[in-house]
Amino acid sequence: MLTSWHSRVPLAADVERIERVVRAYIARIETRNNVALCQAEMCETDDACDPVPRVFAVATRPIPAGAELRYTYGVEWWLAQLRRAALAQLVTCRPSPARAAALASVIRSIERVSVEALDAQAKAVGLAGSMPRAFVSPLEPLPPLDDLLYVDDEENWRRAILQEEFASAVECPVEDMYAQEFVAAPSEA
Repeated sequence: MLTSWHSRVPLAADVERIERVVRAYIARIETRNNVALCQAEMCETDDACDPVPRVFAVATRPIPAGAELRYTYGVEWWLAQLRRAALAQLVTCRPSPARAAALASVIRSIERVSVEALDAQAKAVGLAGSMPRAFVSPLEPLPPLDDLLYVDDEENWRRAILQEEFASAVECPVEDMYAQEFVAAPSEA
């Protein structure tokens, strides 16, 4: 869903594909989910009851022996992973200004799709019985990205914290890292 295009346009969000995948995910919630997570407080002893919260998976339909238990993480969880990948590149890979702006556009597109999918997802989880509709929420938008996009300041605390968080998880695009090393040799006639 993060699509590399021609080298002059370093990255673009395939918003239509993100929307299509989100719609397909939501459509499968009702037909595939077969459990709901429920929280209950239980006493560990009968003497002095100090309730301890427990989470249980409860079947929402008959489940054959050996069948997989299926529960949705929610659209926002998956979109958050995609947004995190774009943010990680933005913060740690030192992208060109054009690529940084494109990554910021990808992040905002993902947030928009999250909001647009809210009602359909709430309806689907309600029909599936997998969670209360009220538990469905869109991604919280990130604060303005300007200090990550346009500030090349080593003292930028926000960038430093995010770089530390993403340091071991991000893969910077190879074309950006090695662009200078792959200069075409002149052809011999």
